[in-house]
Amino acid sequence: MIVRTFYMMLICIWVTDIIIFFTHICPTFHSAWKWLWFLQTAILTLLLIYVLIGHDQNFLIEKSHVVGYYFMFGLAIVIPKIVFNAVYSINLIIRIFSDKNFNTAFTTIALILALGMMGIIIYGTTTGWKRYTIRRTDIYSAKIPKAFDGFRIIHISDIHAATWNGNEKALKRITDQINRLKPDLIAFTGDLITHKSSELKSIVNILGDIKADYGVCSVLGNHDYSPYYPWKSKKDSLNNLKYLFKIENHMKWKLLNNENMTIHKGGDSITIIGVENWGEPPFSRYGDLDKAMENTNPDQFRILLSHNPSHWRAEAIDAGIDLMLAGHTHAMQLKILGKSPSSIKYKEWGGLYSKGDQYLYVNEGMGCTLIPFRFGSWNEITAITLRRKE
Repeated sequence: MIVRTFYMMLICIWVTDIIIFFTHICPTFHSAWKWLWFLQTAILTLLLIYVLIGHDQNFLIEKSHVVGYYFMFGLAIVIPKIVFNAVYSINLIIRIFSDKNFNTAFTTIALILALGMMGIIIYGTTTGWKRYTIRRTDIYSAKIPKAFDGFRIIHISDIHAATWNGNEKALKRITDQINRLKPDLIAFTGDLITHKSSELKSIVNILGDIKADYGVCSVLGNHDYSPYYPWKSKKDSLNNLKYLFKIENHMKWKLLNNENMTIHKGGDSITIIGVENWGEPPFSRYGDLDKAMENTNPDQFRILLSHNPSHWRAEAIDAGIDLMLAGHTHAMQLKILGKSPSSIKYKEWGGLYSKGDQYLYVNEGMGCTLIPFRFGSWNEITAITLRRKE
């Protein structure tokens, strides 16, 4: 898939280059220097040959940050050109049906939009993926006991450890902020790793330092099973998962694999339920909500941790879950004016949703997959406060 994506990107670059060359470069420049227009694309092509043909799949995974930066470099070139051609083509269509010439105006607009897209890509790749934001929300329910009125939950998700290898200081700034919020409970909703558990070695101490009065509870996401790494055997894959369990235990995170735990405070209690990854194809489905809810009290306020937000409509609502916390979408790491392409695939992709007195919160994650990029959808720390509704 990675290889196909790169080749498609390269085809787009060459096609847009040729169009712009004959519509704008040739009419403006008449010397041999005009052929320098293709220099950037030639360099990209040579780099592609070096990365994809000269190396195997393991290289693409082990050096995913290098491949990711190459991909974003390519996008910073191809997307502005596509935008430029799309806008300028409107002018060509108008000229077919009108004698008026808006060539200068449309060229200017196309150039401004193209440079704007390039700016977004450059900022998101160099700086945006390190930024974080704190989003605060209150959950009101008559089922919240008096002792838990004001109970603070910090919800985080999708750390994707490979993101922070070599960027530990950026992650430390986020974890320090989590501790400054003085949470009662920290809930992590999956995708601790990107490809394999060894990614955690450089950041395990940083993650192990996040603290809450009632600890950290977590669940697994689709990446945590390492299905995207070319393991030599099933045994290697299982050992990798066992190592992940060992790391979470070392950090004193309570991993809830289709099980539940009760939190007691001042004579009252609430239930935290956690399922393994529950996904829709092609994502894995190991989650067993019925098993996870065994021996829980429906009259008690119940919080479900489940990686994929689609689980809310599929099972959680009918199961009587009061609050579900999820991640997975990343808002596709792009959000402009509150809109994200993630909404095309997911009905619930970021923020708070409700149906009656039942709630879902989707955290937009605090890491990256495939590409080191975030714009608008910054790394998210969600501060949730439980409020008793009289």
